[in-house]
Amino acid sequence: GGKPEEVRALEHELRMVKMEHQEAMGLIGDFEASNGRWALENGQLRSELRVSYNNIGTSLKKGGEVVKALQMYEKALSLLGNLTAESPPEQLLEAAPILINVGSAHLAIGQPEEAAPNFQRALDIRREHLGEENKLTVAAAKWLAKCTDA
Repeated sequence: GGKPEEVRALEHELRMVKMEHQEAMGLIGDFEASNGRWALENGQLRSELRVSYNNIGTSLKKGGEVVKALQMYEKALSLLGNLTAESPPEQLLEAAPILINVGSAHLAIGQPEEAAPNFQRALDIRREHLGEENKLTVAAAKWLAKCTDA
């Protein structure tokens, strides 16, 4: 007797599909379980990258490579994601010094009109979250004043 070859083949295929499905579901479960940790690590990585890009930009600017420095600052800013008024204050405050770096790079290559909006944004962020008297707010205001002098 025994089952026809075709039936056995189909049963085997069904078992394989079930196993693959279970394995896939297991992997998805593992991924979801570790995803919180992954997001944390990813956030940490983004933060380290942001600091690195900003520092590289500053080194390049000191070496006179202002255009390359600007690219690094822009990359650093992009790692903070889309900044809006609803963004967390710490995220906005992390953006402020990078915005000032972008502005100062534009000033260095004689583009005060490109620099001003960056300084203004940094100033607005610091005014709102640190207050008018804070030395960082005052520094941003001084940078902005350089644009009108230029």
